[in-house]
Amino acid sequence: MKIREYTFRQLENRLFYISGQGITGFDELRNRLPGGELAEGVLVCGYVDHLKGLMFQVLCGVQKSGTVLLFLDANTAADMTLTYEDVAGCECEPMAKEEVDFSRYMHLTQHIEMQVKLAGRAGALAKLVRLNKKLDPARTEAHPDVVRMRYGSAGGDRETCPVRCERMNGEIVTGTVLGEPAEAAGFRQGDSVEFSVEETGDGSVECVFLKTAEN
Repeated sequence: MKIREYTFRQLENRLFYISGQGITGFDELRNRLPGGELAEGVLVCGYVDHLKGLMFQVLCGVQKSGTVLLFLDANTAADMTLTYEDVAGCECEPMAKEEVDFSRYMHLTQHIEMQVKLAGRAGALAKLVRLNKKLDPARTEAHPDVVRMRYGSAGGDRETCPVRCERMNGEIVTGTVLGEPAEAAGFRQGDSVEFSVEETGDGSVECVFLKTAEN
């Protein structure tokens, strides 16, 4: 399967072998990895960064011999990460945690925890919104905290713009507008807005603008 065939819930906090074929900038990545000249792919751990979206921490290079994966020396650079866009079209294999010696990658898993903590209270509140499965059909593939919000009057043109979910109160979600909306929208990029999540009857949902919100 390819990375894009998995939902973010199947990627978050999971280990994957990702084939180097198709990884954006794989040759440069190999040059930075210990034993990288032998690497045909990488072992990664998926996580969600509240600002950047789905990210993959590179744990080590991987050499493949038939169906056997040989893990090379652990990556020493904690900043070596891949974005969803870097790997969305790549073939991958999920790895059971029992197959990996986590003690080799302690410094890297701690880096993931640090990135999550850096989001602070905002990230903690957003994580609670992330737990709400009702929103799943509206989430973007690359960033599970971002949805498309619909706005406009019932009798006029309907537009959408991207909104990063920040917190939730009952059925009302508050988020930050990421794109510049149409001039008559009543809000601008960077504004905090509230929207409702309405089921459409076909298994999908719509995020519908209600009003601007207090930051």
